[in-house]
Amino acid sequence: MCVIACPKEILALDHSITNNKGYHPAHITDESKCIGCGSCTIMCPDCAIRVEVE
Repeated sequence: MCVIACPKEILALDHSITNNKGYHPAHITDESKCIGCGSCTIMCPDCAIRVEVE
């Protein structure tokens, strides 16, 4: 869900690992393109994403 919510399309599922719920966690593919909108944090089903804007 968070992957789809990203307006910059910079999130992807990491198919090399599986979390304890059996899902592939999301990872950011290009941090420099993140605009800090927080859409991913709202849509994250595990509430595991945090956006920190400097």
